[in-house]
Amino acid sequence: ASASTTSRRPRHLKMDGGARGKMKLDGSDFQFSVDGTRLSLQEFDDIYGPMEDANHQACLDGGANPVLLKISSVNASKLRFDEQTGLPCAMFGAGNASGCKMVGNVQDLRRDLIAKGCDEALLVDKWIVNHFGWINWKLACTERRYPQALAGKYFTYEHVLSQLKGRYDREVANAKRPALRIILNRDASAGRLMILCVAQIHRFQIKTGSDDSSSGESNSPRPSSSKSFREELRLELTDGWYSVQAVLDLHLQSFVEQDKIKVGTKLLVAGAELAGSEDGVDPLDASYQPSRSSCPVALELVANATRRAKWDSRLGFVRPTHQIQSQDGLLLVKSMGDVIPGGGPVPLMDLIVCRRFPRSFLEKGPDGTSTILTEAQEEKRRREFDERRHREIEKISEAAEKECTREVDEQAPEQWRQMMASNAMCDYYERLSRDDKATVDRWEERRSSMINDMTRRRIDAKMQSNVSLFRSSTPFLRITVKSLQNSPPPSSTTDDDEDKERIIPNQPSATLTVWRMTEDQSNILKEGTVIRIKDLAVKSELRDEMLQFSANDKTRMQAFVQQPSSRQLQYSGFSRRSFAPIIRAHVLSRKASSSRKASGAHMDFAGVLVRSEHEQHSMVHTSFSYFTDESGLLLRLQRDLDPNDESALVGWNKVLDLGQVLAFKDVLVLPFDSKANCAVVSWSQPTLQEKKGHLNERRIKTLQK
Repeated sequence: ASASTTSRRPRHLKMDGGARGKMKLDGSDFQFSVDGTRLSLQEFDDIYGPMEDANHQACLDGGANPVLLKISSVNASKLRFDEQTGLPCAMFGAGNASGCKMVGNVQDLRRDLIAKGCDEALLVDKWIVNHFGWINWKLACTERRYPQALAGKYFTYEHVLSQLKGRYDREVANAKRPALRIILNRDASAGRLMILCVAQIHRFQIKTGSDDSSSGESNSPRPSSSKSFREELRLELTDGWYSVQAVLDLHLQSFVEQDKIKVGTKLLVAGAELAGSEDGVDPLDASYQPSRSSCPVALELVANATRRAKWDSRLGFVRPTHQIQSQDGLLLVKSMGDVIPGGGPVPLMDLIVCRRFPRSFLEKGPDGTSTILTEAQEEKRRREFDERRHREIEKISEAAEKECTREVDEQAPEQWRQMMASNAMCDYYERLSRDDKATVDRWEERRSSMINDMTRRRIDAKMQSNVSLFRSSTPFLRITVKSLQNSPPPSSTTDDDEDKERIIPNQPSATLTVWRMTEDQSNILKEGTVIRIKDLAVKSELRDEMLQFSANDKTRMQAFVQQPSSRQLQYSGFSRRSFAPIIRAHVLSRKASSSRKASGAHMDFAGVLVRSEHEQHSMVHTSFSYFTDESGLLLRLQRDLDPNDESALVGWNKVLDLGQVLAFKDVLVLPFDSKANCAVVSWSQPTLQEKKGHLNERRIKTLQK
């Protein structure tokens, strides 16, 4: 929110040390000073704040030139100035202002830049027109924002020339290219952190079913046949020097439709990709027209790597401050609430490993079905598969060798075949002539290698066509994470209990799945560890109302060298594992009842087994085990077992010893059973039974009592 000009009377304004009402025209960015003190744009805004009612009439009442209200990024290069006053006069092609001799065409600008010391041989017409337009748009917008303070003093032809001269000195004479030109030349990554401004919003009509999209224009009427055309929304973004077309994901497009992103909005962009023209393109090339759908290159933006920037942010690459360098020049997403499902990869995020489940395996069958296996199940399946595969290969090898031997022998010379058919092969061989013996000897040498080569090829071909000889099983690790939050300063006015309640917000959790986890990743992914992870993929759908992150063995992650304090971890919502009392299970189970499905929450509990029941329906054997603790409340643990797996049935029945203290990790909370008046949990894929040694002696005695 900006201050009203009616509530604060502007003091005398000096322009960068110049005389009253004048500015220093050095070609640099415009600097404000009041009473000799230089002001930032934010400080200037605090004093002279923009109009309270941002409309055309209020701008005119503030003293703004009417021509200013017509200037946009599209037509800014067509602006002409009054040669005598140096103020904006008219738009080229819109009719000359009465009694106004205009300047501002490319010949005028070239002449005046040469007069300021620019090398005529280095001045390119397209360069002049391009920067003339962007400078005009910038100065016009600034004067429109502060008409009472700047009207008639800021946006002048002399100031525009000074800005052009400054750009010439920087870009042409000193070869310091701006951000977008470096990226378009492919001399820098488009993924660098930068701030760009929305110059235009395009709605192209693109032909469907055709690769040629050159027929679409931003202002073209909608074609009569909606079946052959589709509308594609794109942005034109600028760093103040050049512009680039931007392709948006669906979430960013919705923000444009909601008017959250509009012309003039500054965007903080990270992790963008430049599509098209692998060898790069120069923005001054004739083929480069970012306002057309046929433009050969475009930035691809995703919502999770794009943020609205502050209105006074400097355009271009973000300066590498200490904080930015500590983030490896990436956008740090600080909260789960800032992540959009399906909104593209998250550039950088600090996560707390809250709960790590045992390693699992995703097995995909030949028919496309998928099964999640524990490590024990994976070992059993792999062993059975290896034995079955070995037997199958032996059968294939034996059959292939017989087939190949028969086929090779059909090619044998007549002398060899007659020798093999005789009852006395040695005598037959001795009776052969010298040439026939040589023929038989050569065949004997070739026959063995021919059979081996043909058999090997035959085995390989049959194995490739036999899907039962291949098995797909991918290891993965599932982790519950929370985002690291900066904890508030400790309170000196509250007692410990009150402060503890105050600093534990309800931070949302997410599930992180790491595929083909490396040993280094496994070493840092320990409960209670804070990790920094890059390019984190986000699935488009929630599961159990939680975000679903995905990483793999290529994902870059590292643990904090200096781990946060326990207070900061607690504030972020992390709590270390403990065997919760059954009353906690009642709270979570009743909460799950509101949705009538599994809450997605896992918990650890300990209790005394007081009852055990079994049911069997078709191919599923279900065990119902009831536990209690000192609260007297009941908890039911449900477990489904395969009746054909005798070892699992026998092992589980041995555990169910009435009156024993048992502890379990990672049981899944189910909706409350109001008829039995008990909490319900289920033995899930990561559930483990723990030994009593994980409980302290006092807790065991309390439960036994």
